[in-house]
Amino acid sequence: MTQREVVEEFFRRHSRSRLMWELHAVTLRYAMEALFRQVFADTAVALHHRTRKSLRPSLHGPALMLAGMMLEAAAKAVLTARGTALRPDGTPRFKDHDLAGLADSIGLSLSKDDRFFLKRM
Repeated sequence: MTQREVVEEFFRRHSRSRLMWELHAVTLRYAMEALFRQVFADTAVALHHRTRKSLRPSLHGPALMLAGMMLEAAAKAVLTARGTALRPDGTPRFKDHDLAGLADSIGLSLSKDDRFFLKRM
């Protein structure tokens, strides 16, 4: 079995399991929270030293990326629990990262601002 085949098989198994999507979402949430805690700590240090910049690169972007990944995994857990995550041939219905589309597919009512934000995550 090639490395690509191993990855594809893992994804096939993972995409069929609500629990795996939930665990993935929780793990991403913890990572996101850790980064945001560091962002806030860096901001406090910058304010204390009366500077606009932290001494390290901003972690805000990566924290937002993890937030988007967490929302994606949570939506896919809902779809998997409902039995609508897969096409009739067994392939995943959502392979992209369209958060607004995933929110629509699970029935969330989004404001214009929510939709704008999700499209940029």
